[in-house]
Amino acid sequence: YGKTTAIREFFSSSETQVLWQTVYDDAPTSFWQEFCRLFKGIDGNSAQNLQELGFPHDSVLLQEAVQMVADAAFPDQTFLVIDDYHLLASPQIDGFVERLAMHGIPGLHIVLITRYSGRLNIEELALKGYLHLIAKETLELTPPEITEYYKACGVNLHHDEIERLHALTEGWISALYLFMLELISHG
Repeated sequence: YGKTTAIREFFSSSETQVLWQTVYDDAPTSFWQEFCRLFKGIDGNSAQNLQELGFPHDSVLLQEAVQMVADAAFPDQTFLVIDDYHLLASPQIDGFVERLAMHGIPGLHIVLITRYSGRLNIEELALKGYLHLIAKETLELTPPEITEYYKACGVNLHHDEIERLHALTEGWISALYLFMLELISHG
């Protein structure tokens, strides 16, 4: 759905501090090393302390890690972006992110870019005001929106063709664009 592109574009015109972490595997140690590296530019002491602490595998270390992050000297608006969060299959990381969010660190906002969020306690985080969810349905184009998009690009399709496109792409803009290119090139 272009989640990463949308977030990158949003922050490209922003003057806020963005700490961007892309997840490549489900190893907590890899996640933690990259997470600690992000903080070197914000607060070298906090980054070093987090690195020395290691990934928090129990509740005591978890609380200590959250406090170390809270003690970092963040600029007024800092966004921690974790891209491809769904690749992390770790309840410990989920617990860390939830605890970090609920700590309410002034100036720190957490953005998780993920295909699904079934492991996080979404209801509680949303009820307490710590979570604002942009669901898949928000990003997918409906058949009327597909019709408008194609018309804006000079392509007119019948209702049944639009419905088929919607069924094939699930409203995903990138797939719709590729179908449009194919249609323009080959009919």
